[in-house]
Amino acid sequence: MGGFLSWQWGENFWADDGRNESANNGGRIFRYFWRYLVMRMTSTCITQESMVLESEFLARTVMVDLYLAGAGRSKVDGNRGGVPSNGGGQFNGGVQLNGGVQLNGGGQSNGGVPLNGGVLLNGGAGLVYGYGTGISGVGPETSLLLINDGQELGRMGLAGILEELDSRGSLCPLLCVGIHAGAARKMEYGTAGRVDYQGWGGSAGAYSHFILEELIPAIRIRFGVASFREKAFAGFSLGALSAMDIVWQHPQEFAAVGCFSGSFWWRTKDKSDPAYDERRDRIMHSEVRKGGHYPWLKFFFECGTEDEMEDRNHNGIIDSIDDTKDLIGELIRKGYDPGKDIRYLEIEGGKHEVSTWGKAMPEFLLWGWGK
Repeated sequence: MGGFLSWQWGENFWADDGRNESANNGGRIFRYFWRYLVMRMTSTCITQESMVLESEFLARTVMVDLYLAGAGRSKVDGNRGGVPSNGGGQFNGGVQLNGGVQLNGGGQSNGGVPLNGGVLLNGGAGLVYGYGTGISGVGPETSLLLINDGQELGRMGLAGILEELDSRGSLCPLLCVGIHAGAARKMEYGTAGRVDYQGWGGSAGAYSHFILEELIPAIRIRFGVASFREKAFAGFSLGALSAMDIVWQHPQEFAAVGCFSGSFWWRTKDKSDPAYDERRDRIMHSEVRKGGHYPWLKFFFECGTEDEMEDRNHNGIIDSIDDTKDLIGELIRKGYDPGKDIRYLEIEGGKHEVSTWGKAMPEFLLWGWGK
């Protein structure tokens, strides 16, 4: 495979958050402290760029990788296309992010290119898959989809899914941002206002701040756009709970949420506690009840009939499905139309795993951004 690798480190800088035209017109200024690594691997078929953000809210490094697919649709230094990377960070072209080209440990690539002194790039928190319009074409007509647990998107084959849908002309312009979970996943994912009975989710508030005040502004700055057509958030399992909570708590920022095998069991008491009450103690259900009705929001839920085996109320329905359908019930009672505002997909034989979520992903994408 022909091509070249180029590496560039950016500097720390002050930046306007994009909500106003300039830093001098009363707009909020934030110290957007990031180091960015731009990796361009170019040939006739591959373009990929990676940025490394240092999140002050999360106190850890966040890696964001721009992935462009489709020859003739991506315009970076010429005509490029793209191929998917897998979960371990290996491009199909044979270059490994954590193997052949070393981004971890000593902070140096195999070719001897220094990467600024030991920054751990493979322990970070984000992959950006940009698809449909290309770097030069991202604009206000492009929708933004954030996805938790972005480290799973390569194994899922998201790029291939997007390629297939786009080859049929089925998708509107869409930029997907997969955010890799950090080591403290059970603390960063959850409900920002309330931890669960085990104390998990204690950093969910910081994660929300990262999304809204660091990541989204960084994406706007990267593409030079003040806004997107719409923003949505999706996730899997505990990442689905996180996405639902962030969207519900910040409805002015989002238009839709996608929840795959959501951990809506999240509760303030152990189910074995005699005082446990499903209506009172399931946190996301309670948050929906005390929230408002935001008529522009749309909701996509997926469950597999083999997501789990637990059936705490012994009604013959596994808890994952029960909890999801009960949450849908809360939304309907809020005024959401089950036919227009909510999509529920139940996969017979579906499990709590990436392969099942991959089967549901095309339907989710078409539901949200199909032509």
